[in-house]
Amino acid sequence: MKVLNGIHLIRVEYANIYLVERENEFILIDAGLPGAGDVVKRYMSDLGVAPESVSTIIITHAHTDHVGGLAELLELTVADIAAHEGEADAVLRVASMMSGKPIDASVKHKLKDGDVFKGFRIIHTPGHTPGTICLLDLNSGALFTDDLLYEEGGELKEIPEKYSDNPAMNRDSIQKLSALEFRHIMPSHGNPILDGGKEALLRLVEDLQR
Repeated sequence: MKVLNGIHLIRVEYANIYLVERENEFILIDAGLPGAGDVVKRYMSDLGVAPESVSTIIITHAHTDHVGGLAELLELTVADIAAHEGEADAVLRVASMMSGKPIDASVKHKLKDGDVFKGFRIIHTPGHTPGTICLLDLNSGALFTDDLLYEEGGELKEIPEKYSDNPAMNRDSIQKLSALEFRHIMPSHGNPILDGGKEALLRLVEDLQR
């Protein structure tokens, strides 16, 4: 579904995929679990957009629900892969494991904190995994928050500690996000929070400090 001008949420099993429009290209954020390729193909067909218009798939981190469908999406789109420089090997390893065969691709764009890539500012937010990244869309003010937190009932919540490699570092990364200027939150789990995203994040930070 279209959530903002130029930003679409594609609901796949367990986690969200986002499709972002740019002037002459489309970008996918994350790849979902196996089977996501068919869902993305149907969504883009309904939009009247050829899958070949996707130039890049940005992977926020190398967990199965974010890279499991990567092999399918690469066949569908012939896109480049982008991920944090410290997560690149894990992205290919886990994606290959989920597809049952080695992925014949490399991470072409190895990102680091502070980079501006395809209209996104890259924010390195370790904790959930060492190379987790969040993305700030400089066009819309939407912050793609990956698995640092999730939405439930219109509010943001910290991801349970058992799902993070380093829960204390994950909390530090949430604090880091609170210093950014943004309007909307695009979580990987749950619904987007429009217009009140910054306020929702600040409420979460305040709760975590109690």
